[in-house]
Amino acid sequence: MELIEWTKIIQTVIIAIIGAILLYKLIPKIGKIKGKIVGQEFEVDNKEYTNQFSAEQDDYVNEEEKRISAEFEQSFKFSTKLQLTSYLENEVKKEGFRFRIGTIKENDIFFKIELKAYLVVSSLESQPDKTSGWGRTWRDIPLGREFLPELTGYWTISHYFSKESPFIFEKNSKETSEIKIYIYAYGYDKNGKRVFGSQEYFWNNKDTVFGQFQLRKLGQDRLTDEEFDYIIPKEDIKNNWPRMK
Repeated sequence: MELIEWTKIIQTVIIAIIGAILLYKLIPKIGKIKGKIVGQEFEVDNKEYTNQFSAEQDDYVNEEEKRISAEFEQSFKFSTKLQLTSYLENEVKKEGFRFRIGTIKENDIFFKIELKAYLVVSSLESQPDKTSGWGRTWRDIPLGREFLPELTGYWTISHYFSKESPFIFEKNSKETSEIKIYIYAYGYDKNGKRVFGSQEYFWNNKDTVFGQFQLRKLGQDRLTDEEFDYIIPKEDIKNNWPRMK
């Protein structure tokens, strides 16, 4: 009996040693541990997982933020102010605003650009418990052009007030604190990479100018940055634009 028991003990020890050796050799080859952070996969070596997981995760998040920032870096430029316009077309008075959009880099060419514009109104709103809080409403602003097949220099985009315009649809109230216009642009460069741009304007006298954007001079291929942005002012005989505070 004693011999049998010693034999079993020796066998158990041998199996444990062999198992430890195999496990030691196998761990580095198991591969990678996979998980998800902000919708993406990260990978960390198994042997470093226990002690260095937090550091690896932080490094990954930082790199991911850099990647997203680079991917959505502003590729479009916009005029810093809106041009207010009022004129007659076939004896019909048209009023509205315009903005300019162009490429930041002189030699860039973008394709299939989609434009979106929103009127965002911040105002004091009542809540079910009879208290009040600041809320925001977003309404689409229809643009004269919401798709540009190609952009090499600049385009001037318009919105004219109509019955469907959010500027006419809603009226100001004493509770309205702020009105903004948000512009978003999405397109593709010549390599098929997604490009992005955005701009916001306050709907007030500081971010708007009644007048006309400066045009290119004869023989000039491209506007300078100053010319791109300059609105030649005119006397504002109207001075009563919808919703402007």
